[in-house]
Amino acid sequence: MVGETSNTENTCQTSGVYNTFYFIVAVLLNLARLLQCLHRLFEEKDPVQGYNGLKYFLTIAAVCIRTTYSLDKGVAWRVIAWIVSAIAAIFPTYWDFVYTD
Repeated sequence: MVGETSNTENTCQTSGVYNTFYFIVAVLLNLARLLQCLHRLFEEKDPVQGYNGLKYFLTIAAVCIRTTYSLDKGVAWRVIAWIVSAIAAIFPTYWDFVYTD
């Protein structure tokens, strides 16, 4: 029957192209912000921009490690993913609440 989806399989997550595209999209915007912060750090010599860039670096690290964990479901990757994700959640939250321009 046309349009019936009960017998179909979702193969997107097993596709190498999907995984690569997912990774690029997840990292690209944070990488752009990190590069902006680094540019301002070197141009303005303002160390605050380095700390601000750390937020984006931690997010990139968390995305990379969680992506690695999703591809290799090992216990070590799970622990590392939890730790890095927690740090990537706590530091930016603290920074955004405490530091005001």
